[in-house]
Amino acid sequence: MQMGYCVVSISALLLASLTRSQTVQDSWIAPAGPDFTSTLTVGELYTITWNPNLTDWFASYLSDGSAENVDLWITDYSLHVYAHLIASRENLESISSLSWRVDVPANEVLATNEWVFRWLPEGVDYFSTSEQISSPGFLLVALAYTSTSGFSPVATPAATSSSAFSTSTTAASTSPAATVSQASGASTSNAASTLASTPSSGGLSSGAKAGIAIAAIFGAAFSIGVGWFLARKIGNRPGPAQLPPNISPGYSDAKLGSYQQQPFMTASIPQAQPSELDSRSSGPVPAQELPGHRV
Repeated sequence: MQMGYCVVSISALLLASLTRSQTVQDSWIAPAGPDFTSTLTVGELYTITWNPNLTDWFASYLSDGSAENVDLWITDYSLHVYAHLIASRENLESISSLSWRVDVPANEVLATNEWVFRWLPEGVDYFSTSEQISSPGFLLVALAYTSTSGFSPVATPAATSSSAFSTSTTAASTSPAATVSQASGASTSNAASTLASTPSSGGLSSGAKAGIAIAAIFGAAFSIGVGWFLARKIGNRPGPAQLPPNISPGYSDAKLGSYQQQPFMTASIPQAQPSELDSRSSGPVPAQELPGHRV
């Protein structure tokens, strides 16, 4: 009885393992399954790898395409809004890997961090077909640069979907938002690369610091020169005239050309004595001015 139970258990495990290996996602090496096991960083070079037997799934999931001429897209995992063509006209019969520098706009990474690779027929838009061979889902992280800590991951939404994406049954959405996103993808594809590779202007460069130091030195030298010039000019200005000790102030004023009025003094005039007329004179008496005050 125990032997029979063991045989049944082993058979069930083998069957489950065989069934699990029957999915198209198991033919991918990088990104690896299950979903969201791998993490890609914006700006870094990533090598996408798959097993050669991936082409065996074309008959089931990509019947309109040829393994010798397909396009590779990166799309969001569950929103079906963001999609970007990253490689075209690839021959999967001759290659089993592809290197790609991760380049997704920062606003799309902030909207969702769950993404997936999809092989589509050559020249076919992602939003216009449901035929595709998809990879396991993976997480996408953008880096932001700060002057204190350098590059660090940007916060992204937590994974909200845990169910595997079925290539054979899920149809792509054709909403207007998706079409607008695809049309603007070419013009915004460099945003994430710029965010990852361009430092912020939080600190001064060495050239700016040197310029500030030189300007400070010239400013100090100019201030010292102006102060010395003013001090010398003030020192050469003549002071008030000094008088000799034996010269009176009045003399000094007269020498300098100023006029000083002397105080008024009243002169004493001697009193005139009356004179007697000479009666003996026969001629006319000459007039005589009476004495008076003279000023």
